[in-house]
Order: sequence, then C-alpha cells, then structure tokens
Amino acid sequence: MKKAMMILSLLVASNLAFVGMAQDKKFGIRGGYQTSYLTQDGDKVGSSKSGFYLGAYKDTKVFPFLHVNTGLEYSQFGASKLDNGDYTLNYIGVPLALKVKVGPLYALGGSGFNVKVAEKGYPFDSSAKWFDIPAYVGAGFNILFVAVEAKHTWGLTDINNGLNNNGFQVGLSMRF
Repeated sequence: MKKAMMILSLLVASNLAFVGMAQDKKFGIRGGYQTSYLTQDGDKVGSSKSGFYLGAYKDTKVFPFLHVNTGLEYSQFGASKLDNGDYTLNYIGVPLALKVKVGPLYALGGSGFNVKVAEKGYPFDSSAKWFDIPAYVGAGFNILFVAVEAKHTWGLTDINNGLNNNGFQVGLSMRF
C-alpha cells in the first residue's frame, strides 16, 4: 500500500507541475452516477452495478480550443449478480485528459492511474490487483459555470484472471 500511495503522489505532483506552466486555469468539483461492469475476454461478467464518482479537478487552457484536465477522483467499479453476490471495487484515481472545446460543447479523452482502496464481495479465488489503468472518452457541454458530462471507461489492466473494469459515468461539474 505504501508503494501505491508513493506512485499516486508522484503522478499527482507530475500532473500538477505539467499543467502548472499554462496561464488560464480553472478548478472545480465533479460527481455523478456511475454504472460499471466487468468483462472477461470481451464478454460481460454478471450484471451492471450502480455506484457514484466524486472528485476535484484542474482544467488548464493550452490553446483556446485545447485544454488539459487533471485531478483526483474517487470511483466505484464492480458487478452485481455474480455467483457469490455483488462485487465492489473502490478506487482513488488521477485522471489526465485532453479536452477539445468548440463553443459550449467539448469532447475529451484520456487515461489515468487508479489505486484500489477497498474491495467488497470478493467472489473470486484471489483479490483484484492494487491498481487499474483506465482509458476513457466522453463529451459534455458547459452552461455558465456548470458542465454536464458523460464518459465511457475501459480498464486496460487485467485486474484478476482476465477481468477488466468498464463503466459509464454521467454527472455534473462546477468550475470556480
């Protein structure tokens, strides 16, 4: 766990240093509904599980249409209706995305590093890996200082015997 926290700290520091060079920065909070599921060799395992995500972010304008977005985020992944019941994985993550903005609309894509902070249900022979590397794409629109956003997430890491996290998020963010 010390190793995980060290890596997470280094990622946060490097992300903040990278985007710290640009001039126009906005900070904010975001959160919303998340539905997640597990896949194994491309096939869905169990049923989707409802959860939530919550975090803080920094949006840095690089060019008028291009922004870098980073932050710290808590999210829930897992699946329901498995042989042994529901399975929940809780992560603290450091997302890093590029956002292309046209007027109030934007598209974003990126990756990150998630560290597992809790695991509940445990229906498999061994526990999930202590980290996951997600990739995601999404879109949203801004209304004054509030944004509505939707993203799809794919876990790139085999977290346990061929299992991968996947999810869909829809939520709100507020910029300060």
